[in-house]
Amino acid sequence: MRRLFFSAFIIPLMMFAACEKPSTENQNNEQQQPEQPQQPEQPQQPDVETYKGAQLPKDDQAREKMDEVLSLIAEQEGDVDIDEFVDMLTSELFSCKQRFIYVDYPDGAEPDYWSWAGEWDGGVMCRTLCLNTEGDIYCRYSTDDSDIDFGIYLEGLGIKGYHTKSTWVVENNVIYTGADGKYEAKVLYFDGARAVLEGLIYSMVISEGNDSPERYPTELYLFEFAEGRDTYLTGYDKSKEEYLLLREEFYANDLN
Repeated sequence: MRRLFFSAFIIPLMMFAACEKPSTENQNNEQQQPEQPQQPEQPQQPDVETYKGAQLPKDDQAREKMDEVLSLIAEQEGDVDIDEFVDMLTSELFSCKQRFIYVDYPDGAEPDYWSWAGEWDGGVMCRTLCLNTEGDIYCRYSTDDSDIDFGIYLEGLGIKGYHTKSTWVVENNVIYTGADGKYEAKVLYFDGARAVLEGLIYSMVISEGNDSPERYPTELYLFEFAEGRDTYLTGYDKSKEEYLLLREEFYANDLN
């Protein structure tokens, strides 16, 4: 009986001890892998897409328009047919439909980016040009809507505005426009009806003030060829100088 009693006493005691003993294995794991505080999730930064080192437009509509132009450039197979391009220049009007301006910050204050002309306020950003075989390039300008009295006077004379004139020449796949070929633009795409050019084109150049922190070193244009050469200067046959003189005379007589 004593043996049985001893065994009956020992077994529950061992079970009690087993329940109370902490796990050494768990302790080691807790020491080796301390609980780390939860870190807030970091938002993923999307890759900023660029062209020529400048960010593409952020506005959805502007981005869509520029993507369309860039896709045309990617479609160009082989060299541009410059002879056909020149033939189109001198037989149709050269009408700008899309324009993107490279905005550069020389001091690095902001990242360079492309700006869509459709987002700019004031002034005509996309113009229609007329080029002839003699090397002349014309650009027309309409009467300022804010100059109401003078505008009514001109309307009576059948005058819609004025034109400016400069020169142009094409060498290889580059068109030089303006006095002494001041502006140059490379033809990146041409399909007989449309052309994409990169650079600067006469009459569509943004002038910046001396105090302006940004510069506009290059632009991207989508041009289409259009009819209407015969009537291009109808109502715009006066030069800028003649137009301004006419305006001066109008207000001089009006004040008297």
